[in-house]
Amino acid sequence: MRLNKDTVQDAAKARWVPMFARIPWPLLWGIHHRLSGSAVGRRAIEWVFPRRKLWGQQIRQLCAALGMTETQIQREFQRGSDTVLLRVLLYQLPRLSPAVRNQRYVVEGWEYFENERAQGLPVIFVGSHYGVSRLFPCWVALQGENLLSIEWFDSLGGLTHLRPSTLQVRETHDQFRARLTLEALRVLRAGGCVHTAGDHATSGEQRSRPFTYGGGEVTFPLGMPTLSLLSGAAMIPYFCTLDESGRVRVALKPAIRPRCRPEGLTPEQRQEEIEWLCEQYARVHIAAVEQAPGNLFNNLPSTKRIASRGGSKRTRTARQQRHPPGQVRPDKTPAEPEE
Repeated sequence: MRLNKDTVQDAAKARWVPMFARIPWPLLWGIHHRLSGSAVGRRAIEWVFPRRKLWGQQIRQLCAALGMTETQIQREFQRGSDTVLLRVLLYQLPRLSPAVRNQRYVVEGWEYFENERAQGLPVIFVGSHYGVSRLFPCWVALQGENLLSIEWFDSLGGLTHLRPSTLQVRETHDQFRARLTLEALRVLRAGGCVHTAGDHATSGEQRSRPFTYGGGEVTFPLGMPTLSLLSGAAMIPYFCTLDESGRVRVALKPAIRPRCRPEGLTPEQRQEEIEWLCEQYARVHIAAVEQAPGNLFNNLPSTKRIASRGGSKRTRTARQQRHPPGQVRPDKTPAEPEE
């Protein structure tokens, strides 16, 4: 694996995880929740985790753009959790008994997945950089479901010995992406399940769609809706967050399905369907962020212009004239995702 700043930091954090995991989770979360609820406590957290300072500034700007009061903004600061806490949860999750796991993890909307599987249909779980979503692939695998999870970095990192046998992880940061796409397609066409993030276009992502909300612009990659169209798999968005007591709450949303098969479509029609699928997911994602923006830890709305994504300046200008960012085309009113 390529060694860079992120992998070094992940390895350093992984060494702390077993120590923190010995602390009862309700106590550990209570300390973090109380500290993040005061200015002095947040400064202490920022001193240990410097990236939290920039996150706090961005969250404040987003909350202000959404019209939140200062009291509401302070409450949003308490929603965020550092990577170390996420890794503690990942470390503990495979070790929990089914009874304890059911107490700590409250899941809503699992019937959307069961409906698809009852028909033998493939499913794409669509995660995001929101809350503690990286817990979800491990949780699904512990339910006995075989899952291929495509992630920028392996969430378990140095804790791979804890990974359930039903969970396969493929990292994208140093892989040829076409190879990962073909592997995901093979799994889906065989009726399997794939997990991927749908909300963050990386610097190397050429095919993406911009949307505006919260006073800024975000980009959503088109790779995930392309997988959905080519395989016929339903996309099931989910959001995984921590409540005030430290319990993990998972909310699955209704399935988003392609409206047609790709066979016989012209390149323009195929691109239109892919962008429609992306738009449906973006609506669900943005609605969740606007309800609780403090859970968002990446892909926050930015006022900076997105440089060199999606082709040349002329290409981007023409695309934006056809489909203004964040707006619905006047000739197409997207229907609500089918349940």
